Amino acid sequence: MGQLSYSDATNVKNQMYNNRSRYYNKWKDAADFLSPNRFQTNTSDKHNGSKKDQKIYKDTARLALRTFVSGMMNGATPQSRPWFRLATADPSLANLKQAKNFFSQTEKIMDAHFQLSNLYRVLPQAYKDVGAFSNAAYAMLPHAKLGFYFYPFAIGSFGFSSNHEGRTDTFFREFNLSIKQIVQKFGKLKSTGQIDWENSLNDHIRSQWEAARYEDTLTLTNLILPNPNPKQNALFSYDKAYQSYTWVDTAGGSNGLPNQSPNGFAQSMIGGNARASVAGGVFLDVKGYGYFPIITPRWEVAPEEDYGTDGPGELALATTKGLQSKEKYRQEAIAKMVKPPMIGPAALRRHQSSILAGGITYIDEAHKGQFRPAMTIDPKISELVQSQMEDVQDIKACFYEDLFMMLSSERKVSHVTKTEIQERASEKLQGLAPVLGQLDQDQNGRLIENAFIILSEQGKIPQVPRELAGKHIKPEYISVLAQASKAASMTSIEKVIGFAGSYSQAVQDPSLLQMFNHEEILKRYAIDYVGIDPELVRDDAEFAQIKQQIAQQQAQAQQMQMQQQQAATAKDMSQAKLGENSVLDSIMGQEQ
Repeated sequence: MGQLSYSDATNVKNQMYNNRSRYYNKWKDAADFLSPNRFQTNTSDKHNGSKKDQKIYKDTARLALRTFVSGMMNGATPQSRPWFRLATADPSLANLKQAKNFFSQTEKIMDAHFQLSNLYRVLPQAYKDVGAFSNAAYAMLPHAKLGFYFYPFAIGSFGFSSNHEGRTDTFFREFNLSIKQIVQKFGKLKSTGQIDWENSLNDHIRSQWEAARYEDTLTLTNLILPNPNPKQNALFSYDKAYQSYTWVDTAGGSNGLPNQSPNGFAQSMIGGNARASVAGGVFLDVKGYGYFPIITPRWEVAPEEDYGTDGPGELALATTKGLQSKEKYRQEAIAKMVKPPMIGPAALRRHQSSILAGGITYIDEAHKGQFRPAMTIDPKISELVQSQMEDVQDIKACFYEDLFMMLSSERKVSHVTKTEIQERASEKLQGLAPVLGQLDQDQNGRLIENAFIILSEQGKIPQVPRELAGKHIKPEYISVLAQASKAASMTSIEKVIGFAGSYSQAVQDPSLLQMFNHEEILKRYAIDYVGIDPELVRDDAEFAQIKQQIAQQQAQAQQMQMQQQQAATAKDMSQAKLGENSVLDSIMGQEQ
């Protein structure tokens, strides 16, 4: 069957665990100052309502992160408007009516299922993790009614690795389930309605269940990796392109359990899933997917590395730490100025003293000492605040707040034109454009690819037309950020056309405008740069027919105009008299 053994699965998981551990401290450090509740220190850290932001005195970085999440959601994958189109890599097929109809229908179906699912509730969490930790992960799983649904994972609870193309293809995570949840999820029933302990669960789970320890938890591991021997039209799910293994990992005693023995477990097929048992452990579940079900958006990925680095949170972390220290000093300085430490005569030790407004402290006149501040406080708060403001600006720049809040934060000037605003946005986007490419590969492309596969298997996608059979279908992104990154191309076209029009008038040569392919320019401007629905643009054959009809109508109109002019001339000549300086006199004079 091409299944991994239990020992092989745990070895793969342990290797990936060791690779992830090198990033663990960095993520924990970032969580302390940026997003304490998005980091999972251990798998049993559920329902932990304790305060986790003890190191945060000023929320500048968290507010900037919130703006970053909102900007990425509305700019890259907005819920309120389409953010992708489907196309083919073959330009000769791009404008075929059959292809356009198929792409348009498929886009609408996929977008409708994205709206039905919980995608737009999970994406903000993913962008938050990418902004704070440079990495995120969530699962995309089939759903009978919704088509698919999404399950997010907390940073620190998972690890992944990439193939030779740099695409993530192996994933593991650790998670906790109670005994009750394990039995409900993985247990099978006999025909008598009793739990089939022999073929689905192990003796420890059974003993805990029979002792009514339903809420006791165990740590489980899920591993998803490519199937080395996938089968076409696989009868069982575990023969598909990717395999998924779930088990209670007792190695190392992380659950406080002894190493489990097979206890009579036999390999068997139950409901299309394999229950495999080997010495040292047992798989609770083995199944497969025809696609890689984990989406792992990353920020920047260094060559031959798996995890993303150098995200906004990493760049801002050092400055954020400094800002917290300065804010702590500022608050201490203010506290000392408002309520300074006091000194007074020793005799006051036996008397009540007060520094409250309107309070009275009684001093014996025999004692010449004074009740006064212990020191003069001059903390240079203005300089400290100025240094903080510099840190705040740096943190906001790390999270691209100047880009996402450009229109609201820019000083209002009445003479600023739309073109100038577009040029400013395009200029600021140059720093973000390379990262959008990585997110398109890791997240947006995978979302579209997986949605196409899942909905096709469910029979919800129209049949691919004959002209597109075997052709590569690729996504094109039309979000606000994607269009803004194309603004330079749009501006170049506008400038060239505008200059050509004014120059042709200046030199009195209208033929210069015929140097350009006007149809192709307009088509690219509308579809590629502005991103309108391709169905709104007529295909080449239909437009050629309309163009021919217009040319015929213009020719007919011109011919009718010439005929009318000839008829008018003939009429004038028939009514003209010789000797009265008429047209007829001119013609006769020419003939003589």
